[in-house]
Amino acid sequence: MPSVRKFTPPEDHQRSTLEKKKRLSLISSPTAATGPPTPPGSSRTLSPMDVRRYEVMLQESFRARKERRAWNFTPTCQVERIQMSPNDFWKIYEALGAGEVDYRWPSISFNSHTSTAIIEWMPSGAHEPLASTFIEKFGVAKELLSPAIARQVKVVGGQKVGGFRGSYQFSKKEADVLFKYHPPNGPISYTCAIEVGFAERYEDLVEDIKLWVEGGQMRTVILIKVDEAPLYRSPTRALEDDEIEALGLPAIPDLDTSMVALENQTDRFGPLQIRGLTWVNKMYAFLEIWKPDGTTGEARQQGDRKYFVDADDEIAELDIKFSDLYPIDDVDGGNQRLPVTWERLRIDLEEGREELAVARCREMLIELKKRTDAIDDHDYID
Repeated sequence: MPSVRKFTPPEDHQRSTLEKKKRLSLISSPTAATGPPTPPGSSRTLSPMDVRRYEVMLQESFRARKERRAWNFTPTCQVERIQMSPNDFWKIYEALGAGEVDYRWPSISFNSHTSTAIIEWMPSGAHEPLASTFIEKFGVAKELLSPAIARQVKVVGGQKVGGFRGSYQFSKKEADVLFKYHPPNGPISYTCAIEVGFAERYEDLVEDIKLWVEGGQMRTVILIKVDEAPLYRSPTRALEDDEIEALGLPAIPDLDTSMVALENQTDRFGPLQIRGLTWVNKMYAFLEIWKPDGTTGEARQQGDRKYFVDADDEIAELDIKFSDLYPIDDVDGGNQRLPVTWERLRIDLEEGREELAVARCREMLIELKKRTDAIDDHDYID
């Protein structure tokens, strides 16, 4: 059957082109550099032009995801925190429309206590496996509870919630993992959150913990913080396009984790390379458990910080029980442990690092293709 090409009237084509140029000018004008200009961990107050630019950037990212094509801009950091008023946040959030529901990434949250919007432009490969393990092991442990109690507890990933209290009441936040409790004839509540932080400052993650504990009345917040040292910089940043093409890197569709190799086989979490170029630097990770203070209700770290990357405790489990996650007595299964071992977290981090190396290499190749082959809206990239 011959192909049929849709005819677009010249005036409609011209209008569409002008609208697209207007959107792109907001993204890439000299006063609004390509992608968010704010470096990781910094905050600033937005001008009306900045507010509009973030609206356009987020709308473009959702539109591109829906149409399975490359973005028309490149975020300069993975997670961005920007100070803004609640009105400005809701203006940006509402401008996203159905896209905010349809796609998890990018994700935008807001802490009304600190007047800070958090934009997570994309997940890191190191991020997802660590969170998914807790969901998997929750299902294993739940099988050991009585049916009556098991019906009351649930775990969800990537769900955005509101309903915070006090100075946090206008907040909207998404955790990597949320534990949900629904007792008979009682309201649904969220009782525990797990936050996995990679491209964020520890101080900013503590503000997230305070939001969950002090604004959301959480019983427990589990923080996993992953650091990369030195900070990542593309290994091709100083090369010309023809020099990059001469490196013989795999084609975009052919890239996979089988091509990733440790720079030093004796350093389990050392630099990772693809074709001799370093795409992930050495990583470190620790875990903290936070709970509300029994008197003030303020968020307090419980016990010592646990550095688990270089530890040698393959079978030891985390000291987390169902009573930490839910208001359940020991007799009802509250003393049942979540069967997550430190070694499993290390394996998750290994997997995530390999995925991150592939993602970074792929993004570089996509940017190269944009420059050399002029990708347009009909070039589809998975």
